[in-house]
Amino acid sequence: MKSFWQWSCIFLGSFIVSGCAVGPMTSHETARTVGKGKFEGLGGLGQSGYFAKGHFGVTRRLDLGLELETLTFGARAKGTIFRQKNGWSVASAFGFGGGSDNRYYYVDGIASYFLGHWEPYGTLRYISGKADLTELRSREDATSLSFTTRKADFSYFQLMGGTRYWIDKNWLLSVEAATFLPVSTDFEVRDMLILSAAAGYRFR
Repeated sequence: MKSFWQWSCIFLGSFIVSGCAVGPMTSHETARTVGKGKFEGLGGLGQSGYFAKGHFGVTRRLDLGLELETLTFGARAKGTIFRQKNGWSVASAFGFGGGSDNRYYYVDGIASYFLGHWEPYGTLRYISGKADLTELRSREDATSLSFTTRKADFSYFQLMGGTRYWIDKNWLLSVEAATFLPVSTDFEVRDMLILSAAAGYRFR
C-alpha cells in the first residue's frame, strides 16, 4: 500500500506532465513574509480552476514555497524589501515551473497595507513562457479560460488586486481580481478578468 507521500508525488507529478505552458493565474499574497520558521497554507477556487500554495519562512524577510494550480505547478521565493507590522509593506518574488515539454518563470512586484483585520494588496507580474508547440489552448474541462499563443516563446503581464481578511491571528479569507496585459498580439486571452477566492491558515 502506497504511503501518503508516494500518492502526493504521483498526484503532483501528473500535473507537471499535463500542465499547459502558462504561469500561475492567481496570487492571493501580500508583501509581508510569514516569519522565520513559520508556515502558511492556502487554497481556493476561481475562474482559472483550483489552486493551492504553501510558504515557509526561511528568514524574517524571505519565504520559499510551492504552488499548484489547475494548469501549473512550480516553486516560488518572496523577499520583503520594506516591511511594517502595521501599514505598508513592499516585496518582490520570483517563481518558475513547467512540465516535460514546457516551462515558465515570472517576477512579481507586490505592495500591501495591513490595518486591523484587513490587508489589501496589489501585484504586477511579468511572465515568460516557452512551449514546444506553436499553438496551445486551455483544456475546456479544466478551466473556463481560453488562451492562445502563436509562438513557442511568449510573455505577458498580469495585474492582480485583492484583500485578505484575517478572521483571527491564524485564519484568513481572501478575494482577488486579476487581468492580463499581453505584451504582443501573439498571446491572446478571451476572458480578461479572473475572479477567485481562497481560505488559508498561518501557523504562528
